Amino acid sequence: MAPDPDAAARLFGLDGWVAVVTGAWSGPGAAVAHALASLGGRVAVVARRHDRSAALARGIDGLAVPCDLSDLDRIGSMVPTVVEKLGPPEILVNAAGNMFTTERAESACAPSAAARSSRCCPSAAGSASPASRRPRTRRARPACPA
Repeated sequence: MAPDPDAAARLFGLDGWVAVVTGAWSGPGAAVAHALASLGGRVAVVARRHDRSAALARGIDGLAVPCDLSDLDRIGSMVPTVVEKLGPPEILVNAAGNMFTTERAESACAPSAAARSSRCCPSAAGSASPASRRPRTRRARPACPA
């Protein structure tokens, strides 16, 4: 049976809800922004690529908010801009990558085994059953010097 978009809109209608989607100039962020707008949401697309986010915002009748989330001084003006133009946000979707550093993700170091504990990462501490573990296919990153 094919999905019924009208049924989804009735169940998950967002008429008038204000949403903020970060990293919304392409990929998952753009897809989520489209989905929220199609369900009636008023969507603010936040991205550092203003040219692309502006085009997306025009296509969904949303608001483009240029902001590089690695620039802490700029983040503080993002929400007030959304509130002023669309109203207070009720939905936040963070699809932005690498938002806490200006380094490339590939250069970040992995935490050492000693730094991991069952409180914050049960599977890393060995509490997951062997059958539930997925084999590692990524390159191991160097441990942080601590």
